[in-house]
Amino acid sequence: MRFLKVEGAGNDFVCVDALRGDAPGDPAPLARAVCDRQRGVGADGLLILERDATSDARMVVWNADGSRSDMCGNALRCVALVLVRDHGCDRACVVATDSGPLASEVVTIDGDVATVRTSVGSPEDLGTHTINIDGGPVHVQALRVGNPVCVVWTDQVDDAPVTTVGPTLEVHEAFPDGTNVAFAEVVDRGRIRQRTWERGCGETLACGTGASAVCVAGVLSGRTDREVSITLPGGALALGWPSDDAAVSLTGSARIVFEGSWPWR
Repeated sequence: MRFLKVEGAGNDFVCVDALRGDAPGDPAPLARAVCDRQRGVGADGLLILERDATSDARMVVWNADGSRSDMCGNALRCVALVLVRDHGCDRACVVATDSGPLASEVVTIDGDVATVRTSVGSPEDLGTHTINIDGGPVHVQALRVGNPVCVVWTDQVDDAPVTTVGPTLEVHEAFPDGTNVAFAEVVDRGRIRQRTWERGCGETLACGTGASAVCVAGVLSGRTDREVSITLPGGALALGWPSDDAAVSLTGSARIVFEGSWPWR
């Protein structure tokens, strides 16, 4: 099985381009095996790029633990780069996802590196909640922006309890489908710092849907403007939510790191 290793702002994936052949069978165990950072290629998730009758391609996302994800904003940028570089797609392309078809535009491209702007869809505000866990109550803003996300505002993101509170909230009964947990610190009205505990992955260097949720939560809570730069451990992303009835836009880097093969049928 041939694959591409791709990354967007440090959020990394093994991408199987089934536009060139058959999709791999048993993707859940494949995801667990190939994403293992000690015994596999190492990645936050597995992407399978498939043919779609109404879009340029379909992106199916499997988390590192073998669970299926609805969507992934950083992965979507990488898929747009693959479509332009390897399949001759226009710089403006549409990719089908489990969250619906989403449009992307490759703004700049230089070989294996690109800057891509993509829509992550319209957000759904699920309200603010106080969730009681061991250690005390946690105040969250719950949204769905491609994936379920709960945003936890913090004064200092470097000290945020990402690896303790994150996994607890991920599987809390308040979120029957599980949730990404975004810890966010407001620098000023146009800048945010963020760390994320991702459903099925753990802490990642970047999370596109998490950053999108933080952008929306910042506007809804009056903390930020509608256009913000969000700095994550893996790099910076530019977010915009033009109006309450608009889709969220996400702009950031995408890179094809290397190509390889994996013994899987």
